[in-house]
Amino acid sequence: MGTKKKYFSFKRILVIALLFVVIIATGAFINNKNSQLACVSDPSLMKQASISIKNNDNKSLLAIVNKITKKSKYANDPNCDFIVMSYYINISDGKNAQISYNELKKVFNSKNGLDSKISDTALPIDTYNGIIEYLITQSNQPIKRFLPESELSK
Repeated sequence: MGTKKKYFSFKRILVIALLFVVIIATGAFINNKNSQLACVSDPSLMKQASISIKNNDNKSLLAIVNKITKKSKYANDPNCDFIVMSYYINISDGKNAQISYNELKKVFNSKNGLDSKISDTALPIDTYNGIIEYLITQSNQPIKRFLPESELSK
């Protein structure tokens, strides 16, 4: 007679439990990270922004930008930065568009991209740098590249 194999040894149960905890913790971290994004956590704002950007409705977009800028830590959400930048580009305000673009570049992750509600309205992110430079040149505003907002106001 042989010995019985132990399929559920203490070590296996411990490894399975640890894997389960890691999976749960990773899911909680991802959900928490998305819930901290000021614009993504407001689906109706994202939908309104998408429609306003598609229709070049600057009046509606201004109201959305005003809502966004009242949100805590909105600059940490690339979706908020994109919406604000789009508004300033639409009204040909190169200086403020560049401030928003700089904030967007700080937090934008090309792997994750923008939220699906607004991603179809977006060009590749680096394209906006040229658009903004053109706006600044056309309005005779000085070009200040990739400086923090505190430096741009000087």
